[in-house]
Parts: sequence; C-alpha cells; structure tokens
Amino acid sequence: MINVDDEKNLKQCFNDLINIVRTTAGQIKSLKVSEGDTPLNAPVANTPADTNIYSFTLDHSEEDLMIDFKSQIEHVIEKYLPRSVPLCEIYILEFLNEFHYDANKKEFNEQFNVGMLDSFTRELQCRLIAIDAYQAAFNGNKDEVNNFLNEYPTFKDKSGLWGTTLIYSAARNDHLELLKDLVETHGCSVNAQNRQHLIRALSSAGHSTDYFDDNSRAGSTALHAACFNKHFRIVKYLIEHDADYYIRNHSGETALEHANLSKDNAGYFRQLLVFGYSEIRTKFPEEPIDEDAILKIVDCVWEYKPFADNQWFKFSEWESSKLQDSLIIEPNKDFQREIHLQTAKGIYGVLLMKFLRSGKKLNYGDRLAWIRCRGSSFLNFNCYPLWQILFTTHPETSAESTLDMIKIPVSYDSKFQIRLNTWYFCNAQTSEQIDKAMKYRRKFSNIMVPLIHGEPLEFDLENFSFTDREKKINGFLRWIPKMVSNNSRNEDKIIDVDEYATLTNIEPIPLTVSRLKHVSELTNLVSTEEEEELAAHLDDEDFSNEDTDDSAEKVNISE
Repeated sequence: MINVDDEKNLKQCFNDLINIVRTTAGQIKSLKVSEGDTPLNAPVANTPADTNIYSFTLDHSEEDLMIDFKSQIEHVIEKYLPRSVPLCEIYILEFLNEFHYDANKKEFNEQFNVGMLDSFTRELQCRLIAIDAYQAAFNGNKDEVNNFLNEYPTFKDKSGLWGTTLIYSAARNDHLELLKDLVETHGCSVNAQNRQHLIRALSSAGHSTDYFDDNSRAGSTALHAACFNKHFRIVKYLIEHDADYYIRNHSGETALEHANLSKDNAGYFRQLLVFGYSEIRTKFPEEPIDEDAILKIVDCVWEYKPFADNQWFKFSEWESSKLQDSLIIEPNKDFQREIHLQTAKGIYGVLLMKFLRSGKKLNYGDRLAWIRCRGSSFLNFNCYPLWQILFTTHPETSAESTLDMIKIPVSYDSKFQIRLNTWYFCNAQTSEQIDKAMKYRRKFSNIMVPLIHGEPLEFDLENFSFTDREKKINGFLRWIPKMVSNNSRNEDKIIDVDEYATLTNIEPIPLTVSRLKHVSELTNLVSTEEEEELAAHLDDEDFSNEDTDDSAEKVNISE
C-alpha cells in the first residue's frame, strides 16, 4: 500500500530529478550563448539526430556537464530508491529502465548527451503528473484525465503508480462517462492489461520477483474490474466495444469467471454466448476455440434442407455419426468425396465437397437437399471452413436459384445477381469476422456483407441464420470444408482445389490445421537448409584477388 508520506517522497524524487535536468539545461544554454552558437531562449536540442542518448558530444565542456549531470541523477536515485515502498520503487525503475539504468550497480550503463535533455524532462514531468492523473481516473475526474492525456497521449494504455491502467480505474469504480471518453476520444484499448509480473525495469536489473504485484489485479483488464465489481452497464459497454472476456490475469482468472458474481452480468453473458450445439453446457467456457488445439470433443448438429423447404431437419444419430466420421481424416486415410447413407426409406448419397444430398436410390435429379453442420469446423474436425450464405428472402432478387455455389464479387459488378436458395461464398473479410465470432463463441454478431446490404447483417451463430434490421433480408449460414490437392506431387504443398476446373488426379482433401502447420514447418526447414547450403558453398569458395574473373565465375549464386 502507499500512504501520503510514500507519495510525497515519490513526488519529491521526481521534482529533484527535474530540477537537475533544468539546471543542466540552463548551463548548456549559457555555454552556447557565450560561444555565440544559439539564442538564450532556444531549446537545448532542436534536431532529431540529437535524441540519441548514447552519443557523445564533441564539445568537451558539454561533455563534462553531462558527466556531472549523470552523477547527480544517480545520486538522487540512490537517495530516494531505498526509502521507497515497492510500488513506488517499481514506478521509478520503470521510468529509469528506458534509459538503461542498472539497479544493481546503481548507475546508468551509458553516458547521456545534450540532445536527450528535453525529452528526458518531458518524461519526468509526465511521470510526476501521472501520479495525480491516475488518482483522478479512480475518482472519475474526467477533466483532469482529459488534460493529462491531451498532453501525454502515449500514456493512454500504460499502468500508473498503482499498477493499473486508466481504463481499469474508470471501470472499477463505475465511471461510465469517463470510460466512454477514454475509449472513444483518446483511443484507449478496452483490452489493455494492468502491470504484468515480468516488468522489464526489474527483470533486466536482476531483481527478485518479491517486487512484483502478485495479486489478481496484476494483468487484469477493465472487464475484469467491471465483472468483479458487478457494474453491469460497464460490462455491456466494454463487450459492445470488443472487450476480450478470455484474457487471464496473473491469478489465472478470466472476466467470465467473475460474471457469476452478478445476476445481471451472468444473464447477459448467457444471452451473449453459445454454450454448445449438440451438448448444451451450463458452465461458462474457459477459453476461446483454439485452431491449434488437438481435436477434443464432438459438439455439432448435422442437418439437411430440401430445396423446396425453408426449414432444416436433423439427421438421425446414426446418419450424423456417419457424416461426422467422413470429415475426420486420419493420417494415410483417403478422403471420400461421396458417402452413402442407408436408411429405412432408402439409400441417399452425400457429396461432401458440396454438402449436397441426393434423393432416394442415389437419385441426383430428384428431391435434392443441402446439408450443413452447425458447430465449429476447428473444434470438431480440425479443418478450415469456407463460409457460405443462402437467401430465403431479399428485396432485390433478380434471378433463378442454381446448384452452383457463387462467389460474391469483391467490388461492384453489374452482372452480379442475387438469387434465392443459392449458396454464396463469403469474401475473406466477412469470413474472418465469422471465424472470430465463432472462436469467441458469440451467439450473435453484426457483420457487413459487401454488395448484399448497406448495413451490417445480424448473424445468429447458434442457429446459423442471418437477417437485417428490418427483417427484409433473411437467410441461412453454413460452412463447407476448404479443399486442397492431396496427390503425390502436392502432399507437402497447399494447392487450392478451387483453382482447377476438373478434379482429375487432384485427390482433394480437407485442409486441416495440422496439415498447414506441417507444410509451414517443412517450408521453413527447406528455406533454412537452402540458406545453410548457400553459406557453406560461399565459405568454400576461393575469394583471393589473384584472378577476379575466376572468382566471379566460381561464385555463381544463380546456379
């Protein structure tokens, strides 16, 4: 904890340092004036090159002043640091670390130069004023915080004396107006974390972790504070501005774990998140869906929709199991483009590359049906998805439906037509936003779909549907597996199947996270081996100056 005397001691330390800088700056200006180099009211440093704090000045008089300046600064630090409580010591060392201060040796590792005095003074003043500004954020004093950030905008996401950010303090004490100002006016990150354990200023100086703040406040975000203190309106605002509820503080806690402390917050998150598809859970999820995670659970719902219907029907448990197994590709296992579902009503075929089901008796000319899997492709199949949308209603429909799957143009195309009951591939930006919402298990997400509607569409990622605000545009969402070539020539490459007009000799297979990782590692390995081979080749060459032409001939990098 910090009492009044601790704070007074800290402020005096910074004031003493500022006075030393100002005195030295004045001496240097007087020296320059006496030499006729600069007017008395000019800044000490006025060129960008002067800001290199490790350069030595060529003027011996200035150099002597800077050596004395360094000595005085080190003396003040040695005076105040031992009498400072841990939080104040951390605050001082965080600043000094920027100038390579060695706390063990009690000295700076490098000499100062004249060019850094102005910036050094500004940083000292910022640290001094921040002591009161961060208290103002805690108290909800918007004007004082505004004045501070207008003068020192780089401090917007940094932690202050108490190890907390400005936005954390505003959220902790339910100062909504201040919070809005910090986010919308000053651009503070809603996910800025409080001071971490591994503070560079201390770790680089060899201090033990006894100095680190090891309580749950360390590493916490504004959302941690709002959830823990049951401030529902703050929680709602932060979530609406993309706060991450999976960030863990240094006690390993997420903001979601604190949500249950408040009935309003718990209810809000239960409306916000998808708790499962085939297995509905009551416990809040502990982490986002990790693309790199090994396949853990089966949590999805397989459905089909006949062309003539706008309703999806669930497959039987046996049929779902068959479909599920078809997309889990074990090593050295071939991918079946079509599987057969034998039911009491007959045999149906399913084209897995198009997620299309035939009619009875494998009849692809009658009673066709689209299929989909509601759930995460990463969690269930470790594969990358291609997201598609299908319109059931749209005010600008101008063409008949088709079995072809169509790409939405990236820019205006006069030939582009909107068809009902036709699957459209989402562009990369839209797909990325859907992927992110799925990763964070969001139930709803407002996403722009260019050339479809001028405003964001609301996607229901639990039921895989979407609509606009006026309910004039409605439709369904699904993903199909992204396919790549798996023939013998392309086993160690990523060759998009979409690039081919025919699938002859392509041997398509779903692109899995593990395959992409393998190819990436292989590519990096080959690149490293090529670099090492080239380096060895160059090392073995004779670079003597006896015959310039022969040397140039030997070192032929293009070979």
